[in-house]
Amino acid sequence: MPAISLSELSKVPFIDLTNLQGRTIPTLSFFAEGEWHLWVPTADGLVRMKGKPVEGCYFAREAEAGTDAYLGFLDFIAQRCSWPPVLKPFEGLRQDFFNSCASVRKFDLLFESSAALGTSTSRLVVTELEYLFSLCRSIFDLLQEVIAVQWQAVHLLDQTIKKKLELDLPRFRGQFCASHR
Repeated sequence: MPAISLSELSKVPFIDLTNLQGRTIPTLSFFAEGEWHLWVPTADGLVRMKGKPVEGCYFAREAEAGTDAYLGFLDFIAQRCSWPPVLKPFEGLRQDFFNSCASVRKFDLLFESSAALGTSTSRLVVTELEYLFSLCRSIFDLLQEVIAVQWQAVHLLDQTIKKKLELDLPRFRGQFCASHR
């Protein structure tokens, strides 16, 4: 999202600009009092758009639909930790979450279609499960990135204590090989 001036952001009634303190706003979609408030940056400034998002994140007092998910850790990052260095891993977290929801939904679809698909269903389930595990690992890695950025911003009151600035994240250094005999 392009940089938006504070005077433009003041058009959005849901944002407390006095408390922004250099943080970014990860979405300009809001659901309040049964109505969508979608703001889009344009060359002429912010414009309120009528519509309803198909997919995305939004701020609200409560979910618009029963199928919408609330994740406390994403809410915490969006409202308290959305400093510029966090934007990339935060967007990755959001995408991984959407992808994991789609992946879990595929299990239901595969089960419903298993009679028509026959034995090929098991291979589809196995590959989808492997993808889901890789998404979980990606979520873990992205959370570590967010934590590392937050840790760098911490200033200890006791200056005699030295904090470790870099996290040693174990990485597997090797090759994955497949064999078919």
